[in-house]
Amino acid sequence: MEQLKNYLLEIGTEELPTDSLELVEAQFKSRAEARLREERLAFESVRVATTPRRVVFFIQGLAARQAAEIAEWVGPSWDKAYDASGNPTLALEGFLRSKNLEAKDIVKKETPRGVYAAARKTLAGKKAEQILPVLFPEFLKSFSFPKAMRWDASQISFPRPVRWILSLLDSKVLPLSVGNVRANRFTFGHRFLAPRKIAVKKADWEAFLKLMEKAHVVLEKEKREQIIRRQFASRTGNAACEEELVQLTAKLVEEPYVVAGKFSTSFLSLPAEILSTSMKKHQKIFAVYDANHHLKPAFAAVLNGKKSNLSKIIRNYQGVLEAKLRDAQFFYTEDTKESLEKKVEKLTGIIFLGKLGTMHDKTLRLAELAGILANALKLSSGETDRLKRAAFLCKADLLTHMVYEFPELQGIMGREYAMAGGEPGEVASAIADHYLPKSLSQPYGELLKEQTRLGSLLAILEKIDTLVGAFGIGLEPTGSQDPYALRRAAGGVVKIIRAFGPRFDLKDISQAAIRLYGTRLSKSETEILGRLEAFFKERLAFELGASAGSKDDQILKAVFKTSWSDLGSVFLRYGLLKSFYGKERASFDRAHKVIERTHNILKGASNIQEEIKSELLKEKPEQKLFEIVNDKISDFDRLAREEKFDKATDLYGQIFYGPVHEFFDKVLVNVEDLPLRENRRALMKKINRIYVDHVADLSLVNQQD
Repeated sequence: MEQLKNYLLEIGTEELPTDSLELVEAQFKSRAEARLREERLAFESVRVATTPRRVVFFIQGLAARQAAEIAEWVGPSWDKAYDASGNPTLALEGFLRSKNLEAKDIVKKETPRGVYAAARKTLAGKKAEQILPVLFPEFLKSFSFPKAMRWDASQISFPRPVRWILSLLDSKVLPLSVGNVRANRFTFGHRFLAPRKIAVKKADWEAFLKLMEKAHVVLEKEKREQIIRRQFASRTGNAACEEELVQLTAKLVEEPYVVAGKFSTSFLSLPAEILSTSMKKHQKIFAVYDANHHLKPAFAAVLNGKKSNLSKIIRNYQGVLEAKLRDAQFFYTEDTKESLEKKVEKLTGIIFLGKLGTMHDKTLRLAELAGILANALKLSSGETDRLKRAAFLCKADLLTHMVYEFPELQGIMGREYAMAGGEPGEVASAIADHYLPKSLSQPYGELLKEQTRLGSLLAILEKIDTLVGAFGIGLEPTGSQDPYALRRAAGGVVKIIRAFGPRFDLKDISQAAIRLYGTRLSKSETEILGRLEAFFKERLAFELGASAGSKDDQILKAVFKTSWSDLGSVFLRYGLLKSFYGKERASFDRAHKVIERTHNILKGASNIQEEIKSELLKEKPEQKLFEIVNDKISDFDRLAREEKFDKATDLYGQIFYGPVHEFFDKVLVNVEDLPLRENRRALMKKINRIYVDHVADLSLVNQQD
């Protein structure tokens, strides 16, 4: 047996953009593993590491050659393969030549079309050193980067020009090329701190990491992030650092070195978000907060290696920062010369989704919808006024200098300018909060800490207005394409309702939004509502992690069958039923069986009467069921009204399971006597609807695990 090998490949480049590094980190490892498996090359593990100047692959425990392959070929039919004397025909001889086979390799093969001449042969695998020089250049060419460039006559494209290639199979250079660059055993360290060529003896991951660190290159991104966190804490008195900026700066340097500086305290009069956003956007530097999360007149920057002239570098950072903050101070002063209310009228100059009018139109719709939602939720007059006020002002900051300079501050600047203009605190907070949640991957519980109740309602209204408008003119997402972020909007509505639990009918609010759009929508109300229903159900399943066909998905569909448009009720019923199924399976199964049997007996029947005529109840089991319906149903109704759906399910199974089984054992529903048949169907419908109309249609849940 041939000994396993290690393979080290480094593609050295000019500084790579962060979006290309993100693609490498997300996809290269899994896709490299898939390509090796396709080539039947066994391996123990694959590592992929990146810095701004290099992409590194390391394959541990690589097989020396491909696994052997058993190949089979089917030739002519048996009766055409040999002549009457048993000699190969011209057809068989041609087949043998084309496959490099001999007559002794031929066997009979039974197929659905008859007996054929066939051959099977074990093919020895190629050596790894024959496969890898072809595999990796093709692998790199197969990727579609956000932006790519060509730099030599080879016409190969990559995010940045390739400058060197290190390719070692154990201690041997494995020849391969990317464009006009050929592989050898040399790498390079940090561009400025260790620029000389470095020889690598063999493919050894730990040794390579140490060699690179001596050359001021920290190869693993996770380790660079750890260094940044540790040094930031050390330089700033254990202040917390922004994780997103940690991850970004780790992609920009090969050897992180954190320095700290200060800026004038006069800028602390600006809102903290302005200062931190300016630092992050313009210079990729960190704002520094104290233990109470108050901004300090300080910053921290990540350098690409420790430099000798640190004091000058810090002064340069400070000079640029203060220039940018003076600009921000000017923008803030100019913006606050006019109240947000006066800016609202100017929203007529901002178009909203082309055919849907302007942001001013949207503002007026939101104010109207706020009143409708407030009425549905029975808000106090004060809460209603504040919600309508926030809706009226929430888009006005789009016209400010600050949001033009920093679009990511929309909403936040609306809050700051509202507070500066004397608006109530709830109104100001709601303006900022209506852009939440920031991400659909955010746990819904976090919203309770980040978003106010008034802000959550405004966020729901703003997103519903956008969804109704987009669906109303046919701008639905298609496949992976969602240019207007409608999945995020619908997912945001779902997540907010899951967090805060407001109880209202989403369909009613959507219908109100459709009416407010008037003639701007090209789709009918029925079509819009139907598409929104399907869209929201999909987003609900996504939020709950209910994958198609799973038990969770079945329970969710059962809940939808009863009703879907009060999302607060959906979350409540789903959560209680899922928990009840897991903890009280026997009780769940009893209720399920009653629903299943009553559902099945009614399949295909139409126009079933509502009234149950007691005089037509001839048999004792049906009389008993009728008595239960009249005597026990009030207890079930009470539990359903109190939304104790788990207890209601338990009670339903207790009171109906035995009597329903006795009924089906002893009473024939589909008798010839039409009045009797219809009366028994009415009884079954009543028992079924008692539960299904309030909780869920459990017939959609498969009892088999």
